[in-house]
Amino acid sequence: MRRKKTAKKGKGFYGQWAWKRVRYEALKLHGQRCQCCGWQPGDTKSGHLVVDHIKPRKKYPELALDRSNLQVLCNDCNMGKSDHYEDDWRSFDEAFSATIQ
Repeated sequence: MRRKKTAKKGKGFYGQWAWKRVRYEALKLHGQRCQCCGWQPGDTKSGHLVVDHIKPRKKYPELALDRSNLQVLCNDCNMGKSDHYEDDWRSFDEAFSATIQ
């Protein structure tokens, strides 16, 4: 009988320091508010923010650490978007500033 391999916490892409640095930069740049629905921590008892790849990582691996491809979404909006859509919920000014910094 084969054992199922399980991912260990902290391993893989999201456990890398390069991702953690660019994730932090995106949160600092865009703030702690969902750029789709406006939710922010404290609005409800549960929920959290995530840094989303606008163009999905599996389709565009070269953009995985590109800050101009990141936006801040609440978990609900992120789960709805999934990797099926490439919606950019940032305002034009935020998108422009992300490309020049």
